[in-house]
Amino acid sequence: MNFIGKFDIREEICELKICKLCLAHLGYKGYKDHRYDRGIYDTFALEEYFATYLRNQIRTLPLHTDDTAPLNEYGIGFREASQRYRAENRWRCENCRIDLSHPSCRKYLHTHHLNAEKYHDRKENHKALCVRCHAEEPMHEHLTKSPAYREFMKIYSGLLQATRGG
Repeated sequence: MNFIGKFDIREEICELKICKLCLAHLGYKGYKDHRYDRGIYDTFALEEYFATYLRNQIRTLPLHTDDTAPLNEYGIGFREASQRYRAENRWRCENCRIDLSHPSCRKYLHTHHLNAEKYHDRKENHKALCVRCHAEEPMHEHLTKSPAYREFMKIYSGLLQATRGG
C-alpha cells in the first residue's frame, strides 16, 4: 500500500482483509455480524468470491494490479486542466450554480474528480464544485476544516441558503 501523508509517501506491504460491512451487505455465505460470523470473515477468499459473484456484482474488472496501480496523485498538467475546466463552466458550481467568476472568488471553485482518481484528468472525470459542495462529496469532509471553506461559508452562507431553498 502507498500511504500518502502531508509531507511524505511511504510504501508498505500489508494484508488487506475484506470489509465486514460489505460482507454483511452482500449476505455473503449468510454473514450478518462480525461477532457471530467470524469464521466466514477469517476464511474469505477472493477466488471463491469471484466465482460466486462475478456475473452478478462486478461490472468491470480493475484496470491495474497491485504492481501496476499508479499513486493517486494529481497529474503534472492538473493545475492547467483544472483552470481550463472551471473557465469553460464560467466559474459556476455545477451543483448549486453559485457564480464565482469574480477573480477574488475563483479560489472557492474546485475541480472534483468524479472517479476519485486524481491522475485521471480527462474532462469527463471533472466536475466544478464550490468548496461547500465539494466538502459534501463522499470522503471530502476534511475540506470543512480548511480556511477557504470557513471563509466561503462566512461570505456566501445567505446566498447558499436562498439557492438551496432553506
